[in-house]
Amino acid sequence: MKKIFCFKIFVIAWAFVLLIGCTRSPADTVKEWRNAILDRDVKKADQYSTAGTHESNQCLVWMLDITKTDTSNAKRALNIVKEEINGKKAVVELLGDDGSRQSFCLVKENGEWKVDFKLEMPSIQLPQGD
Repeated sequence: MKKIFCFKIFVIAWAFVLLIGCTRSPADTVKEWRNAILDRDVKKADQYSTAGTHESNQCLVWMLDITKTDTSNAKRALNIVKEEINGKKAVVELLGDDGSRQSFCLVKENGEWKVDFKLEMPSIQLPQGD
């Protein structure tokens, strides 16, 4: 009886460790999302982002294609400066090779961290016709 109880405790503890270990951190999510964008893989980028970010993913890949940007060396190590989790929201800050900083907001959806990114398009004022 004691062996069965110990075995049950072991199984529960092991399942808990597996569940915790399988959860991707916000920083890992940003890395996977960024690499998918650099690979021009919109479907994969969509897996790591909110539904509201999907249109931005397509735009980012489109901009890389239009500018014929070579991203082959861009996917190396990420310099994570900050990873701050506050409940179901998180912020990850990256430090670029040029010293610039870029922040990404994430939200937790169904137990998974998702990048919540929206491109801000500048508003253009068209001249008024006579």
